[in-house]
Amino acid sequence: MDAARDIEMSDDYMVLQQVMDEHGLSAKWLAQVTGRGLSTVYKYLSGEATIPSVVWRHVYARTTDQRILQLMTGDMVVAVVELPQATVALDVPTLAELIEIRKEEIAVEEELLNILEDGRVDLHDARKIEDYKRHHNKMMATCCAMYQRVMQEFERSRK
Repeated sequence: MDAARDIEMSDDYMVLQQVMDEHGLSAKWLAQVTGRGLSTVYKYLSGEATIPSVVWRHVYARTTDQRILQLMTGDMVVAVVELPQATVALDVPTLAELIEIRKEEIAVEEELLNILEDGRVDLHDARKIEDYKRHHNKMMATCCAMYQRVMQEFERSRK
């Protein structure tokens, strides 16, 4: 077991404590959103009770803290992108805005391709890599929103 990467499930309460502390979440908040009693939440936080998945789901939804995914998946490489609901309107102004956003995102993706062109990623690429990391989740969400909406409209047109 790689202590730097793996967390014993018996120690999951420490992860919950850390995540809640770092994201400013209170035991009272957790009790309210999960429908659990405050005394039960304190048992989770002290390691006296097993933390159910509903607790992890609420804390993750609020924080998107990667330690929660690490706790659940171990060494598995996981990429999580919050997918927006398909609420994208297909009116001209909205589409024009989305097209401009995607053009900017495509420029960021082109920079990534330029980085890979020489066959290595090194310190000279640091600024471009940071830019890509900063934009990645938003790019995936934009693509997913557009895809969902186009597929909905396409299915509707076939009826």
